[in-house]
Amino acid sequence: MCIDRFKQAATKSAFYLILLFSSLGFLQSCSSNTTNTRQVDRQLPRDEQVKEAQVINEEAQANYYDKQAENSGSFWIAYSAPITTVIGVLIAVLTISLQSRNAGKLEEQKRERAREDEKDKWEQTRKDELEKWNRTREDELEKWNRLREDEKEKRYQTRKDEISRETRQAAADLIKKIAIAAHSMTWVLWVAGNDLEHFSRRLVIEHDERMNALYTDLVAAQVVLASLNKTLYQRTQSMVSSIYSYDDQLARKAKVIDDTEKKSDFDNYKKKVEELGALWTKVYEFSQNLPNKFADMLDVKLDLQNQEEKKTNDNKPK
Repeated sequence: MCIDRFKQAATKSAFYLILLFSSLGFLQSCSSNTTNTRQVDRQLPRDEQVKEAQVINEEAQANYYDKQAENSGSFWIAYSAPITTVIGVLIAVLTISLQSRNAGKLEEQKRERAREDEKDKWEQTRKDELEKWNRTREDELEKWNRLREDEKEKRYQTRKDEISRETRQAAADLIKKIAIAAHSMTWVLWVAGNDLEHFSRRLVIEHDERMNALYTDLVAAQVVLASLNKTLYQRTQSMVSSIYSYDDQLARKAKVIDDTEKKSDFDNYKKKVEELGALWTKVYEFSQNLPNKFADMLDVKLDLQNQEEKKTNDNKPK
């Protein structure tokens, strides 16, 4: 901005100097022409005045041309120094203008380089910030994925523990009902085999009533266990089938016993009751083996689960 103002001021100054010197030369020539002009004598006759005017005109023309020649030499002599100064000033102004233009170009190039450097710096900063943001986002995403997997594994393990606990409880309830049925049978059979005096059909009837109510709970326990673990349900079917079989044998043998024979035909009555009591050994052994069978079934179930989990973990991508 300062350089442009200086250029404008220098150009105006040179123009005004040239105009000033030209005006001075023009005024000098005009003054010289007007001061040396001779006037016509008005007292002469008309013809003489005309001739005198012609002579004066010719002299004026001659004087004008002489003055022009003199003024031409004297003008250049008189104004050679100012003209040289003006030319020097013009050259100086032109030089300064060129230098200022070159300086302006250099300054503009410098500003352009500064802008380019600032732009490159801004782009690099933006690139670094973007890379930093991407790394942070990837780290957060990886962290979130790990937390999600951990939470998923935790929920899976919690659900697995709940199902395992519910399965154990259902299996335990089923075994408990099987044990109650076996105990009811062993009680009736033990009396039949060891206490003939206190045995009666009333014991068998009470047993049937207990079994009728127990069978409903037994089937319900089987349904619950089957919904939780089909394999364990299938392994307990043999024990439930044994209960049905022993109870069926007990009912068939007790069906032929008649309390009236205890007095009329004691020997036959005793034989039938003893045959019924002989079934006690099988039922008792069955009831005694229930805990071991139940534990073995759970152990097999846990082994199968561990093998399945190991197989699943081996198939997971690393």
